[in-house]
Amino acid sequence: SLPYPPTLGGATVTVNGQPAALQYAGDSQINMIFPTLPVGPATITVTNASGTSTTTTVVAPAVPSIFSLDGTGTGAAAAINASTGIIVSPTAALKAGVDSVELFLTGLGPTTPQNGLDYAQATVTVTVRGLDCPVSYAGRVPGIPGLDQVNCRIPAGLTGPITAPVVVTAAGRPSNTVSLAIQ
Repeated sequence: SLPYPPTLGGATVTVNGQPAALQYAGDSQINMIFPTLPVGPATITVTNASGTSTTTTVVAPAVPSIFSLDGTGTGAAAAINASTGIIVSPTAALKAGVDSVELFLTGLGPTTPQNGLDYAQATVTVTVRGLDCPVSYAGRVPGIPGLDQVNCRIPAGLTGPITAPVVVTAAGRPSNTVSLAIQ
């Protein structure tokens, strides 16, 4: 539950000495909310009952990663039709030139609050089968730290039924490729 704790399952994580908020801690995985840090090297330290481990990483302005329905980061996107709220699938495909989609991802970077929403500071674009998908919102999902959302209108000119590749680019860095069912 929110706020996420700095210790979970006996584990703590610090980044450049700052405690990270932990969402999940298991035997072989820890999910955390990365603290806001300047771009550059960062030291991550994990401490649990087995001891302490430290590694270094590089903080980038944005590292977009789209979630997939099966959790692999490939295949069908974790996405819903913005009008109907239905999960996008071959049996609930999006209509080109008509529907807007809500894509769920992480890694859009810092945000700026405006009108009750936290908008991504990075420039965010989306392509669907190489065509521009005009973005109407890019930022945090309200009330869920670490979960980002990008809304865009499916471009006309796609003829279906097809499974179209989707890529989100933030601060010039492309995401993994997932797919959307288009009719």
